[in-house]
Amino acid sequence: MFCAKCGAKNEEGAVFCKECGASLKDAETSQNPKEGSLGNGKVLQGEPDKSSRKNRLIGMAAVGIVAVVAVLALVSLFGGRGYKTTAEKFIESCIEGDAKTMYKMVPQKIFREEVEDNGYLWSERNEYLESVEESVSNQIERYFSDYGDFSFKAIDGEKKTGRELRELKEEYESKHEIKVKAARDVTVEMTLKKDGVSGSVELVIPVIKVGRSWYVDIENITMGNVLQKLSGLR
Repeated sequence: MFCAKCGAKNEEGAVFCKECGASLKDAETSQNPKEGSLGNGKVLQGEPDKSSRKNRLIGMAAVGIVAVVAVLALVSLFGGRGYKTTAEKFIESCIEGDAKTMYKMVPQKIFREEVEDNGYLWSERNEYLESVEESVSNQIERYFSDYGDFSFKAIDGEKKTGRELRELKEEYESKHEIKVKAARDVTVEMTLKKDGVSGSVELVIPVIKVGRSWYVDIENITMGNVLQKLSGLR
C-alpha cells in the first residue's frame, strides 16, 4: 500500500504512513475501488451513472419548459378575439336578442358595473340578462319583423390615433380603471332581405383593445343606437 501524500510504501492493513504519519484510509479506498467501479470515476458498462442520468433529466425538463414558453409566447402574440370578429358578433347578438353574447363583447369589469348599476347583485346577473333580452326582443320585433334573412361582414377597421386615442384611454382609465391599448372604428356592411328585395347599410362599430382581445367601445355605442341605424333599411 502506498501513501497518497508522500508516496512511501507501507504494509497492508497499516492505518498511518510510517514515513509522514498521514492517514492511509483514503489511499486504501482509492486503491481498492468498490464493485462496479473502475476506480477512476467511471462506472462499469451496464451500471448507469446516476449523475449523468440526473443531468439528462434536467436537460429534458429544460426542453419541455422552452416548448411551453414558446407556446405561451404565440398565444400572447396571436391569441384573443380580433376587432372584426368583435364587431360582427356584437351586431349578430343585437339582432338575435342574445344578451349573454352581447355582454361578452364588453370587458367583464364594465359588465359587472352595468349589472350592479341596474340594482342587481353580481350573483343575479343572469336575471339581469333576461331583462335585457326581453327589452331587446321588443325592439327587434319593431325593426325586423318584416324582414327575412340578414347577413353582415366587417370590411374595414380604421385606427384611432393621436388626441382621439389619448382621450379615449383617459376616459376608460378614469371611469373604469381599464387600460386601453388601441382603438378602431370598424365598418360593417349589413344586408337584410324583404320579399326578395335586399337593402343594405354600413354600420360603424367602435372597438377597443384591452389585454389581448378586442371589445365594443361601450362608452360610445349602445345596442339602441345600432338598432336605430338599422331602421333606415325599412
